[in-house]
Amino acid sequence: MGLGRLGLEEAEAVELRQSDPRKQGLAWMVKSRTDVGDEWICRRLRMGDRSNVSRAVAAYRAPMDRERSRISTLLHVCTD
Repeated sequence: MGLGRLGLEEAEAVELRQSDPRKQGLAWMVKSRTDVGDEWICRRLRMGDRSNVSRAVAAYRAPMDRERSRISTLLHVCTD
């Protein structure tokens, strides 16, 4: 559902850089709305070290830039 809101296919999402706001937003959405662990998210999105998931989630708890705020708004629609 989140992939569609961002206009991405799963194959595209996993190829994004670890720091891409869209990939981080997906990690944030999955982490905040499910019980899966960081390791699963890390493997599924190919985010490298599991600490990258924690950083992604932190970046979305209080987004400070316009792009992350926009993505957060798009993904909130998926979780409401």
